[in-house]
Amino acid sequence: MFIFKSVLLIMIALLFLGCSCSDEDTPSTDSMQQENSVSIMMVASIIEGVTVCSQTECRRSDMNGIVAFEEQGSYRFMLNGMLLSEQNITHNSTIMTPYALFEDEEIAQMYALFIHALDTSEDLADDQVVLSFSPYTPVAENFADFLQEHLNEGNLSYSVNEHNITIDRENHHVYRDDENWSVEPVLKESYESLQAFGTFIDTADTKEISLFNTDELFVLTRLS
Repeated sequence: MFIFKSVLLIMIALLFLGCSCSDEDTPSTDSMQQENSVSIMMVASIIEGVTVCSQTECRRSDMNGIVAFEEQGSYRFMLNGMLLSEQNITHNSTIMTPYALFEDEEIAQMYALFIHALDTSEDLADDQVVLSFSPYTPVAENFADFLQEHLNEGNLSYSVNEHNITIDRENHHVYRDDENWSVEPVLKESYESLQAFGTFIDTADTKEISLFNTDELFVLTRLS
């Protein structure tokens, strides 16, 4: 249920991104800006508070996991001052999954669990992860080096601000002070399907997308 709910929410948000553009005539400069604009959705659940930096400014993903910029190009993804990854964004709508941030699948899966360990939302088992002002975020230059320093027999353990956090990757379990809960990371294959869905919208001549539910299968059509 957790996986299905996460994927469904991401699909709805992406559909909103795809349908948010107007077909009305606009000045050519506005059209060019729209063509080059970027909307990035941070997922491993819906993640609020990831810092995304262009060459000129930094912004944080909002409560829907979305951060927008006016230009495509190179972007750095960070948790406070800790670098996660640097990616070249060349599409209007981009789903930034753990597997897009990290080529190594084990690191991607650990990141998906790690994000939940930083969560400050009231319901730790829901589909939204709130990272802004999290007291559980460690101080490190980059995530890969942080993992290498704190991994022990497949588990990630660290202390910060008098909090103790342990992540059991094999059993998908998070321990934080006197709390503990399970997180089932979404499979890479599911994210690849979502990426195909995003490309489907991004390459449409118009953004008039219809979504039909037939026997629990989602069918998408577009005008082109």
